[in-house]
Parts: sequence; structure tokens; C-alpha cells
Amino acid sequence: MQAVQLAKLFANIFGRDPEVIVPLPAHASTRAMYRLSAGDCCVIGVYNANIKQNETFLGFSKHFSKHGLPVPEVYGASDERDCYLVQDLGETTLLDCVAASDSPTLSPELIKLYESAVRWLTQFQVKAGTSLDYSLCHQRSEY
Repeated sequence: MQAVQLAKLFANIFGRDPEVIVPLPAHASTRAMYRLSAGDCCVIGVYNANIKQNETFLGFSKHFSKHGLPVPEVYGASDERDCYLVQDLGETTLLDCVAASDSPTLSPELIKLYESAVRWLTQFQVKAGTSLDYSLCHQRSEY
């Protein structure tokens, strides 16, 4: 059912049906995630019945993007706000890079990736954190 909803959203946004829909692991999340593609267009589709959590993600993404921070582009969301499509940034995560290493210590390349991630994380707080609408937080406004 979720894949059907995401396929309809894909068609509404991109004007064509997806040719391929592949389920993706959501890891510890209750979200259903899919990679949808047609020709050279490839996106990630997310279905989540937790509308408040979706509103948080969509609102934060818009805010961070406005501040020039690296977040996936949001292409659109359903009227019900239970599904949305975002930019596909590929399959490799920082954790994948670490797991692929057979060394007990981090290589210089991995250290550079971690340093970059930490620099960006501080920018999320410094550049965008002061003007972020924390009322969008779906669990708590503070940690």
C-alpha cells in the first residue's frame, strides 16, 4: 500500500510513473522507505503514519536548506503528509565506510570524513539552530 501511495506521489511530481520501486531498510525506524526511479530520475520515497514526525522532518529540512546546509532536497509531500519524496544521495553512509575498513584504527581518509561531519553538525547548530522553530519537535523541544 505504501509503495502505491509513493508511486502516485512520484507521478504527480514528476509527470511519469516510476519504472522501478525498491524497498530500503529503515533500520530502527517505523518508516517504510523505497527508492523510486524512472529513467535518470531517482528519489527516495518515505511513508510514515506519524504525521507529526513527518512535519518535523519537512520543516527542519526546509529551514536547514534555507541556511545553505547540506540536506536532501524535498521534492514534495502528499496532502495527508504521510509520505514524501526526497533527493537520493546514494547508498553509502559514513558508518558503511567505517564498517568496510579492516583496520582497527581510522584511516586518514575516514578521519577527514568524520572531521567534515563534525564541522557540518556544528554549522547546523550555529547557523540554523538559533532561528529553528523548536515547536516542530515531535517528542520534546529540548534534549
